[in-house]
Amino acid sequence: MEILSGRHGWGLLPTEAELTVRFATTRNAMRDALDLLRREGLIERSRGAGTFIVVAKAIHRHDRLQSLAASIEDGYRRVTIDMLTACLQPAGETVANKLQVEPGSDVVFLERRLILDGAPISLWSSYLPADLAGGLLDGDLSLDFYDLIEVRLGVELSIAEFSTEARLADELIAELLDVEQGSPILFLERTLYQADGRALEFGFVSLRGDRIQFTSVLRRPDGSL
Repeated sequence: MEILSGRHGWGLLPTEAELTVRFATTRNAMRDALDLLRREGLIERSRGAGTFIVVAKAIHRHDRLQSLAASIEDGYRRVTIDMLTACLQPAGETVANKLQVEPGSDVVFLERRLILDGAPISLWSSYLPADLAGGLLDGDLSLDFYDLIEVRLGVELSIAEFSTEARLADELIAELLDVEQGSPILFLERTLYQADGRALEFGFVSLRGDRIQFTSVLRRPDGSL
């Protein structure tokens, strides 16, 4: 009832020991109660971080160019970035075609995991032309992606092309997003363009289907039937 009423906001719950004292029960009984709440999707338990309330999905506006953190962060939620990989690597055929570079030429590869309220929510894999983004590898990468591009690189962004589909988490994605293998995820493919029309980023995003919801406002083209 306290969770559904919003007494604890959407953040960190008191510790298991504190809850045991508050409700005058045993540690085993409290542990069973928390496990039940987790199975019902009301909380997430993250080793080393604590127990977090996730009764409502994060809402992400998907009709404008803004980061996931900027879209969903509020007074209770906290988004942090876990940088997994940052390196130069040769562009494969698909990446080269999307970025309009020569196959085998160097591109910057970034792999980031976004953590919401102590639990992973998404995994981002990005490829960027080395001549534009190579300087990113020399600085702090645990920043909002759009800050990295617009502030660090001084690049003006324009549009993005997305394709979205439902998938099942494979072994690696399941481990990184802390879900069961075979769990439903949202899979996005994105190409991000500069104001001059050149592709700046091509990449993939895997998002936990139980933690996020996309919202959009769509309008019919002028003169359409």
